[in-house]
Amino acid sequence: MIKVRALIIDPLPVFMDGIYRILHGLRLGEYCFEVVKAPAFADKPLELIMQGNPDLVIMDQHYTSAWLTRHLAQLAQASQPPRILVLLNEPSIHGIMRLIRQNLTGFLMKTCTPEQLIQGISDLMAGDLVLPNEQTKKALIKARLFDENRLTSRESEILQLVADGLSTTEIAKQLFISPRTVHYHISNIMNKLNVSSRLKAVIVSRENGLISNF
Repeated sequence: MIKVRALIIDPLPVFMDGIYRILHGLRLGEYCFEVVKAPAFADKPLELIMQGNPDLVIMDQHYTSAWLTRHLAQLAQASQPPRILVLLNEPSIHGIMRLIRQNLTGFLMKTCTPEQLIQGISDLMAGDLVLPNEQTKKALIKARLFDENRLTSRESEILQLVADGLSTTEIAKQLFISPRTVHYHISNIMNKLNVSSRLKAVIVSRENGLISNF
């Protein structure tokens, strides 16, 4: 068995007690969990992490603002940086995106069930991205696709017109651009969505709420 040292950081002692009872001594596949609770309202969580050298940190989203942004790089330089599971009070898509950009990959709601917590930890330890639910996943995909490095406003406009059934010539006339420019934008759209045809671009976009179905 591989022993996993887990550190819980949360402002609510009763909440930490609940997670402790769920995880301490738990055997999950090849892992056996040893759980430590941080002092309530810990004001120096980085020191707790560096001193405790945990393999897994479960923390309230309250601690992911200023201090985590400042010290993630320092944590990443550790010989074995811990995996971090953030427990959310509400799934802020932009907040999750910000933390993903800083290489965090674990997010669950504080209202999750014990079974969901255990499954999320199992997935996180396996190296998977853990998100609260499918709705959050779809919203995250949508936000990332329309991020500054993704679809431009013109590309999203053309994508909607393609979904509406307009031909290249019709799109060009409606937007007062050349057919060649339309082809250029559609090629960029397919590359960004990682699809090989207009039809697949429309299907992927509709599945993820990127364009209207009507």
